[in-house]
Amino acid sequence: MLNMSGMKTDISGVVQSTVVETFNGMLGQNVVSADERGGAAAGDDGRIYACLLLDQARGASANFCFTFDGKLLARTAARFYPPEQAREKTVQEDIACAIANIVGSKVKSCLNKYGHDFEMTVPFVAEPAALPFKGCDTIHLHFSWNDNAGAGARGLVVDFGMDQRPTGNC
Repeated sequence: MLNMSGMKTDISGVVQSTVVETFNGMLGQNVVSADERGGAAAGDDGRIYACLLLDQARGASANFCFTFDGKLLARTAARFYPPEQAREKTVQEDIACAIANIVGSKVKSCLNKYGHDFEMTVPFVAEPAALPFKGCDTIHLHFSWNDNAGAGARGLVVDFGMDQRPTGNC
């Protein structure tokens, strides 16, 4: 089994490759990994937040929060829905949760190859105040996108943290 530091490194690689492959291949968007520091700025400026949790009975958890630029989700929705539906926040939230599900499934599979038994929750939409990351041990992965009219510097930020609990505790 990997130590916590090794797991975070592996997870970062899986998240980066899966986000880029999902947006560029499946969703037809131009998304790249970006080199920025710090988490996503919170606020009600068109961002959509989707979270998911991975947990295992033996005492480790991994929590993920995806902060999406609303414009990126609107462009993605426009590829698959009629214009009036693509502008609906619920459609964009569904896309955000679908992306979180794809990424979470890949992370879960990666961790379970190392002998873990992580289970994944269904991704859910959250408000900024309810985001599970306050500590300094959070990993922040940034992705930018290009809509051919200009780049969205923070098209997506994936924040994740891992925690080990003593066996038998909740």
